[in-house]
Amino acid sequence: MDGTEAHVVLRQRLAEHGQEHLLRFWDHLGETERCRLSAELSMLDFVYVNQCYEACIGDLQRTNGNCDDRLEPLPDSVIGSVVRTDPDTLKEYELEGWIFFMFI
Repeated sequence: MDGTEAHVVLRQRLAEHGQEHLLRFWDHLGETERCRLSAELSMLDFVYVNQCYEACIGDLQRTNGNCDDRLEPLPDSVIGSVVRTDPDTLKEYELEGWIFFMFI
């Protein structure tokens, strides 16, 4: 299957699940980016994605779209801060980030 055929199949699959908007900027992508996006989209289970979306919408409707009264700020103990973090820990975070991106 060539690139054009694969794109048609991908577009049809996305349309079946109401996800064709994911190809909105397809024409702006280079060949490598298109291959990467196609690969990522082919791994998604759109039935499950849509089920999760519907569950969220259902929850939102049951709360009349307003859950602000249940939201609370996160405690300081779970929020990181560059200003309050020691330099050694910051360096560890930086290295961890570089290692993560090396394997993507």
